[in-house]
Amino acid sequence: MAQRSRAVLIPATYFVPRKWTAKSWDRMQLPLPFTRIVGRMLPARCIPADLDDAAIEALCAEFGEELTRAYALLEAEH
Repeated sequence: MAQRSRAVLIPATYFVPRKWTAKSWDRMQLPLPFTRIVGRMLPARCIPADLDDAAIEALCAEFGEELTRAYALLEAEH
């Protein structure tokens, strides 16, 4: 969708030190009362209109790796 609409993607992640995690397929997390939620936004990125399917998959994998690294840094800081 971002490719066709020329929307800018802003990847973001968050870390919650004290949380309740559901024992469900998606492992939903709910912050406990008075817990501070720490977030980080990564640099905005435009998706070129001329990417083929393989390039889009590679870009998705790159986004995933960036978000994983950002989450690990947040977790290490708190």
